[in-house]
Amino acid sequence: MAASSRFATMSELDLKNIVENTQAINTKRATENAVRTFQAYLVTKSLNNTYLETWDSSELDSVLRQFYAEVRTQNGELYKKTSFSALRHGLSRYNKSINPGNDIINGPEFTKSSAVFKGMLKQIKSAGKGSIG
Repeated sequence: MAASSRFATMSELDLKNIVENTQAINTKRATENAVRTFQAYLVTKSLNNTYLETWDSSELDSVLRQFYAEVRTQNGELYKKTSFSALRHGLSRYNKSINPGNDIINGPEFTKSSAVFKGMLKQIKSAGKGSIG
């Protein structure tokens, strides 16, 4: 009888699959939606660079500042609070995957965009699209 090995041999692809499967399917969809929305915004505003990988923190902070203020649903309405927050968190997850240590939510490099985001949350509440808790 052949002895089974106590330690498996994992390929690079196996390791990558383990990491990718840690996120729920809905989390992956939310992240993809946030990135698509942001890239559509960049194209609409004629910003040539749609690849977050190539931006430095100050450029990204500046564009996120405008994005948070200008993004609307496909019907042109303000997002609900939960959807607006989901956009930000989706962009954050994506950004962390390409720039570990670069936190668009809590990073000190992103104070301007964070201030606009918080201001938009108040506008959303005023518009009756969700409470701030």
